Amino acid sequence: GIYEILIGLTADEHVQSYADTLLSPLLQSATKELLDTLQMYLNENGNVTKTSEKLFIHRRTLTYRLQKIQELLNVNMDDAEIRFILQFCLKIKQLSG
Repeated sequence: GIYEILIGLTADEHVQSYADTLLSPLLQSATKELLDTLQMYLNENGNVTKTSEKLFIHRRTLTYRLQKIQELLNVNMDDAEIRFILQFCLKIKQLSG
């Protein structure tokens, strides 16, 4: 299925380079907090309430983190295509170990 395709893509150096380049500001941050926040936010389909509940943080804290992520990555997460690209890159990083 789709995971076979994604696992195949993890061996492609261009795909790895793209994911690394896009996510590098989060991968280089002092904590995994922003990366974990982004992953949960995307898993919850952009639902701030559910994401903040799952992360056990206040909605304002989540909003601050999301703003920080958008600034670091220079993206607008209100755009569905951007969310798809971020989800794709996170999945590639996850599957590549």
